[in-house]
Amino acid sequence: TDLFEGVGLELVPVRPGLVYGTYRYRVRYGASEQSGISERLFVKTDRGWRIAVTSAFPSPPGTPPPPRVLLGATLVDGTGAPPVPDSVVVLRGGKIDCAGSRASCAVPAGVEAIDLPGSWITPGLIDAHVHFSQTGWADGRPDFVDVRETHPYEEVVSGLRTRPERFFRSYLCSGVTAVFDVGGYPWTWGLREKAASDPLAPHVAATGPLLSTRDFWLNLPGEKQFLYLGTGADARAGVRYLKTHGADAVKVWFIPVPDRKFEEMESLVQ
Repeated sequence: TDLFEGVGLELVPVRPGLVYGTYRYRVRYGASEQSGISERLFVKTDRGWRIAVTSAFPSPPGTPPPPRVLLGATLVDGTGAPPVPDSVVVLRGGKIDCAGSRASCAVPAGVEAIDLPGSWITPGLIDAHVHFSQTGWADGRPDFVDVRETHPYEEVVSGLRTRPERFFRSYLCSGVTAVFDVGGYPWTWGLREKAASDPLAPHVAATGPLLSTRDFWLNLPGEKQFLYLGTGADARAGVRYLKTHGADAVKVWFIPVPDRKFEEMESLVQ
């Protein structure tokens, strides 16, 4: 394993010479990480204590990590208040239960404490403009530079759809804990639920397909990331479609088109 962590060991005597124990585990093999509850049954023998039975039960997706306390770091809480030296941050149920000075946040008994003197704790960054339907290079935007002969667009988008975790992890490693996808294929809506159950992913909000004043061609045969605003009925139908899927916002890709009047476009988006 690349990492093994066991915390919260609880021992219960069953009878003389027999003890039942549980602890929370976290183990990582490369990019794959698992966590859950492990059991042990300890038996006393002539050669000392031995493990007679062992088991491990993975936690269901979305299970919060065990409670922890972060001690001694300088805290910037994001409110504009001065940094708090030698701070206490209590994590419980996957959320921050208390953050402040030692006088304002009591250290709970029986909870694992991690000493972090010399470190800083700050709010996570928010990237409010990402596109999971693009790669950041020409293979994701053949309308800009067409490299589809060597990088078929269908394969590029399929890879983006099936392997979002590589981008999830890169955001977290950069201190970004929330992202807003402001336009893409319908499958980007599903990333919200996927990220919510993944401790190695940021929070994700997504608009889904864009409403476009230009009849843009960068779509796939079976799905669209641009919905054309040809008429007022198109605009209303597009917004209804986005609302049905719980889009976090409606994005209009407002591109002036020479043969259409500005006033006409304005009436469509209204």
